[in-house]
Amino acid sequence: MKLTQQQIGKHLDLSQQSVNKFLAKEGIDWRTSTLDEIREAYIRRLRKSATENQKALTHEKILSERIDREMKIFQLEQKKSQLINPAQLEPEMRMMVDTIRTEMLRRNDLLKADLDARYGIDIGIEVLNGYVFEALKHFGRFNSANNVSD
Repeated sequence: MKLTQQQIGKHLDLSQQSVNKFLAKEGIDWRTSTLDEIREAYIRRLRKSATENQKALTHEKILSERIDREMKIFQLEQKKSQLINPAQLEPEMRMMVDTIRTEMLRRNDLLKADLDARYGIDIGIEVLNGYVFEALKHFGRFNSANNVSD
């Protein structure tokens, strides 16, 4: 019995137009092939297509995971760049506190001289410096003059 494309389409659940495209694409002569041969070729084509789709999906998943990983690395690097290492900052903090101490003590010398000159008040420098040293205690370990007594 001779096959028609309509019979092949019914057997493969395809339209006649789809059967025609499939047969042409696969290079199958439907007039000389059996229904079993056409069905097997169709199944092979479906498997090949499924494999190709799976490969494409896997490739896309790999790309997405790579992008996610790179984004996380980028975000981590950004956060790392915002961190401050206290050990690196400590010398700067000590220098800053020393500068503040020096300026405050110098201010006390100027204040004492000004009070003496303007008002004739002789205030002991130790009194003024005592306030400075009390304030500097709040700087804790950064205050190199921590053990200085008033």
